[in-house]
Amino acid sequence: MEAPKFAKCPTCGYENLPGTLLCVRCYSLIEQPAGEFPPTDVPPTGLLGNQASLQLPNPSSEDEHQNLIGQLDPDSIALVVSDTKETLIVQVATQAVLGRYTPNNPMQPLVDLTAYGALERGVSRMHVIIRRTNTGLLIIEDMASSNGTSLNDLRLAPYAPAVIRPGDRLRLGKLDLEIYFNEGM
Repeated sequence: MEAPKFAKCPTCGYENLPGTLLCVRCYSLIEQPAGEFPPTDVPPTGLLGNQASLQLPNPSSEDEHQNLIGQLDPDSIALVVSDTKETLIVQVATQAVLGRYTPNNPMQPLVDLTAYGALERGVSRMHVIIRRTNTGLLIIEDMASSNGTSLNDLRLAPYAPAVIRPGDRLRLGKLDLEIYFNEGM
């Protein structure tokens, strides 16, 4: 019987279990043999640690949301915290991880949701990853979070990519977000 072949990370070289989509050490995409997984057209890259999210005034109406979307650059998304209507603008040139900050941990999410009750609402440290494909689509993947992720009330399986559209509702644990962006850029 042949031993299983480990999936070597192209970024850090760590040998992950067979079938792993994201490196457990650096969260980079691991290339899979053709036909085994749906293609995402995303090159294996690390986290975009040099980017930051911004907080903007709280849009309260659909017109204000549409105005906000019109002001976004092609690589930006707007995340609206559903209960407070606070808006975070995040650059997603290739990928962004959403989660919560953990002291003394070398791996941190690009978007820290701690200020929005992430710990109390069951958001994992590295909860979801949003990726931009080469064709411009945005996809989301749950990173095997403890309390799960839902897209428009449908539970996502861990590491199963799902396309997201402007106005979609995300639930990370019990934290509700709406996502807006310019589609087709």
